[in-house]
Amino acid sequence: MKQQLSDRTRYSMKNAGIAMASKIIAIVFGFFARMVFTHTLSMEYAGINGLYTNILGALNAANLGIGTALVYTIYDPIARGDIPKQRALMKLYDRICRIVALVVAAIGLIMFPILRVLLKNTGDVENIFVIYGMFLAATILSYFMMYRSMIFLANQRNYVNDMIDSLFLVIQNTVQMAVLALFRNYYLYLLIYVLAVPLRNYVIAYHAKRDYPDVFVEGEDSISEQESSEVFRNIRAMLMHKVGTVVINNIDNLTLTGIVGITAVGMYSNYYLIIGSIRQIIDRIVFGIAGSVGNLGATENSEHVRKVFLGTFFMVAVGYGMAAIALYELVSVFVSASFGPEYVFPKLVTFILCTNFFFNGLRQASLIFRDSLGLFWHDRYKTMIESLVNLIASIILARKMGTAGVFFGTLVSIVGISMWVEPLVLYREYFHAPVREYFLRLFRYTVMFAAAWGITDYVNRIIQWPNEIAEYCGMIGICMLIPAAILIGLNAGSEEFRFVMSHLRLKKGG
Repeated sequence: MKQQLSDRTRYSMKNAGIAMASKIIAIVFGFFARMVFTHTLSMEYAGINGLYTNILGALNAANLGIGTALVYTIYDPIARGDIPKQRALMKLYDRICRIVALVVAAIGLIMFPILRVLLKNTGDVENIFVIYGMFLAATILSYFMMYRSMIFLANQRNYVNDMIDSLFLVIQNTVQMAVLALFRNYYLYLLIYVLAVPLRNYVIAYHAKRDYPDVFVEGEDSISEQESSEVFRNIRAMLMHKVGTVVINNIDNLTLTGIVGITAVGMYSNYYLIIGSIRQIIDRIVFGIAGSVGNLGATENSEHVRKVFLGTFFMVAVGYGMAAIALYELVSVFVSASFGPEYVFPKLVTFILCTNFFFNGLRQASLIFRDSLGLFWHDRYKTMIESLVNLIASIILARKMGTAGVFFGTLVSIVGISMWVEPLVLYREYFHAPVREYFLRLFRYTVMFAAAWGITDYVNRIIQWPNEIAEYCGMIGICMLIPAAILIGLNAGSEEFRFVMSHLRLKKGG
């Protein structure tokens, strides 16, 4: 038991550490590529690129969560060393990925007439639907051989996928920056992205076959009709979740485009780059435990899994809480210095964006456990309802509050639907325990970070710094020290804090 715990902790920490390092490297190169983009092309190009990236990029294989939905079924065969079953499941995964690619292509074509209505004033951007077609092609190509990457996730080696991802993003961004600097040609910039997607998948597929040759050989292995039906049932549920999430995430962009204008999307895309990058780093750390959660569910009882979940929820709250505070204090200054003051949002918009970031972050513990434990069927309609609430609220509030109203509508849907449905499913269907312990912790974490946020903002406003460099460095220090002091002071004796520290000591001890 202790050895299994040690192995899971070691794999989780390795996945999380490499994921974070890889993502930081990719983000740095992506940030510089964005700076070159905004200084060589117009704000309208930034808006179009941001809109299409968020709409179609969210439908690619990685963001749609196909791997998470599928690998749940392979954890048990891996734990038992059942190679024929693993081989049969991989063949099934390949088939499913092809089907999903066709579904995504259909969704992309359905979006075409909607965008024709919304995209009326695009400034100097020409051939906007050729651009859309290139984005759609990259999205469809993301499913090319991607099923092989799942073997690394299922074997708690997702760091392999992360390292190859980051390598390709670095190469892609470097070539894109050179193209923009030399030619100022958006179409060449986009073509590099389209070609990089299938090439990245091919390299991962090559490494998967090299490391697991017995799993990727031709054979007559197959699974029962009942098992196949269960996998398709899970993938339908996951698609309902992810497509609904795509709709929710892109309601903001579409509402901004239709009501405020495409330049607002260009401004938002810069904030999204920074806020989204921080979110991806924290998500990668949390996602680093996904394979271990699947293994945990296959080998441990629900009570032990519940304790691990509460520890994970605490870590997620800490990560997203401290990041939300720092983002609110610093992101607008960073946007102004990097892209220009014309790209800066009012303070109210920044506050709502960072609040959405915090509450969305708190959901990640429930989501990672729900998906890794295969519970996504039970709340499959949730995202559809949430997207409808988000759409209605965003349109109504956007007409009254402008840009701030768009993002406030998203906050309404998060708090009104997701924040309570997701943990309810987890507690009812797996833990078989009252969900009130989760909500009590949710309330405590929210109050704790609200207090830390208010104190941090107050201190930053009253201190007079001698120059801008000192101010920025000083604000970073304050954003780290004050929340950390409050966090440790209020939680040092809690069960979750002791759980996290014990796992860190276990990792250190090896």
